[in-house]
Amino acid sequence: MRYQEFPPSESLAPWVKCFWLLEDSPAPDGAMDAIVPDGCPEIIVHYGDRFAEDAAGRKIIQSDVIVAGQLTRPLLLHPTGRVGMVAARFQAYGLFPFLGVPMRELVDQRIPLDTVCKDSTLRERIADAGSDGERVSHLAAFLERKLAERCALDTVVQQSVQAILASGGQITPDQLAQYAELTARQLERRFLVSVGLSPKFLCRIVRFRAIFDCLQSSTPWSSIALDCGFFDQSHLIRDFRQFAGQSPTAFLAAQSEFGRCFTQS
Repeated sequence: MRYQEFPPSESLAPWVKCFWLLEDSPAPDGAMDAIVPDGCPEIIVHYGDRFAEDAAGRKIIQSDVIVAGQLTRPLLLHPTGRVGMVAARFQAYGLFPFLGVPMRELVDQRIPLDTVCKDSTLRERIADAGSDGERVSHLAAFLERKLAERCALDTVVQQSVQAILASGGQITPDQLAQYAELTARQLERRFLVSVGLSPKFLCRIVRFRAIFDCLQSSTPWSSIALDCGFFDQSHLIRDFRQFAGQSPTAFLAAQSEFGRCFTQS
């Protein structure tokens, strides 16, 4: 397996967190992999074989080029052949200006890009590219072209998301609303459009993701819980089960190399 991340250009940096590329030749009988929420929507191009999603026991084959909205629960994926993917991972608020589609409509959805944004040759250009850098450049160029058509960035939401990240998700919706000089309900409505999630739910995801950073040390679970802003270890386990579908120990024991690509900083 080969996974690599690429920084965005200066012009895309306000919206795009990074580009990433993954290639693999997995065993055809491998287990399902769980992708867990990270607070970032994505545009993903399969230039290899597409992935299958497990939807309540029903297999759904993804499109060649997809818009992946915010996750609120684990997404179970299985490769159908040779893996080749390049993607743009957006800031929590970063995809809305490119598509103009309220992000709440895309939560837990993976939809074909051409249903919201026409570009019939993007996948072919990326598949025909001769290098990683060229593949990323084609996707970046597509986004650069969309810049001229974009909706305005909601700077209040942008600043609020940055405050959530800076606090490690340990800031309250009332505090965010006070800083934004809005009511909590007004701020939530703007989050649902630009992010797809409420400020409170995004805080929960940020705290959940902080767990994986703490796991790189030998810190006990009780200390990790407090460091990441949970009331106690039981609170941590409840949230972990919601976002990962399993207890922390079961999830980590079953996690594959593919899954670790999306939980390691």
